[in-house]
Amino acid sequence: MTPSHHPTAVATRLLTALIVALAALTVTPAAQAPRAEVIDRIVAKINGDIITLHDLRRAAGPYVLSLNRDPDELNNPEFARTIYGDVLDDMINTRLLLQQARELQLEISDDDVTRWIGSIASRQQLKVEQFRDALKSKGVSWQDYRRFVHDNLLKFRVIQIKLGSRIKITDDELSKAYADRFGQEPKRVKTVRLSQILIRTPEDDPDLAKRGEQLVKDTYQRLQSGEDFGDVAREVSMGSTAENGGILPDPFQPGALPPAFEEAVFATKEGEFTAPIYGRSGYSIFLVRQIEFQLDDKVQQQLDQLRNVLYEAELNKSLTSWIDTLRKRAYIETMFDKKP
Repeated sequence: MTPSHHPTAVATRLLTALIVALAALTVTPAAQAPRAEVIDRIVAKINGDIITLHDLRRAAGPYVLSLNRDPDELNNPEFARTIYGDVLDDMINTRLLLQQARELQLEISDDDVTRWIGSIASRQQLKVEQFRDALKSKGVSWQDYRRFVHDNLLKFRVIQIKLGSRIKITDDELSKAYADRFGQEPKRVKTVRLSQILIRTPEDDPDLAKRGEQLVKDTYQRLQSGEDFGDVAREVSMGSTAENGGILPDPFQPGALPPAFEEAVFATKEGEFTAPIYGRSGYSIFLVRQIEFQLDDKVQQQLDQLRNVLYEAELNKSLTSWIDTLRKRAYIETMFDKKP
């Protein structure tokens, strides 16, 4: 068995086909030369299932597409000799996983297949009919391609059930991987959760403004005397969150508040409130309900992407080991001379 046909290498290609390649196919129309007719024969037996030369040929086109390669390359004898061995190994792995799916009584509906193909076509900015015509121009029948998608979706479901739930990427593993890639630990920024009492002091009405300023002083004194911030907010605040005790729903990072507000709230300790601060809408008093140190949006996005990379790597290792185990336990006989 050559290295390119080893089950471990094939498992890696299988995972790529399951998770990545199905959503990244590029199909461009081209003519395909006809092949000479060959009498059908059995090329592999797997636990009582058989794979024929006809099956192998039908699977080759979709498999080559899943590698983002042109099925016309199958007309190249050197390429065909290499790829048909890979296709057969992939088909053996597929049969083993589909046998697992039967044991688990898993099914993929026609609607599931149709939705996936629609998604793939959309990513290529094609209508499904155009995508179908493009496949046909490559010598890949619609029935064969639907079967390819069906089997890959079923394999993916088996893998998720058998392996996916067991894989956990810890925060420590993620932080270490981030530091290895970006040269530093994930940077966290200080955020604050706030409540607000807003008292409006309209500039165009001096009397209202004066009464508002007095209300601000009285309110601040009440808070200093120990009255509950939420109760006072419900009574006197003129902001939209007054009914909720002045609670503002989202945490605030630096740069999210006007400079005067930001300077005051970020200098205030958790559980304490600011002095009255004048702004465009009037005077505000903020209670710093909670101080947190959170990842900024860019770092969080980088971590999410990195977590997916680590998860796929761990899933790939687990899949490689599991397929090796399935192959060792299975009865597999191949009768293929690489001359399709």
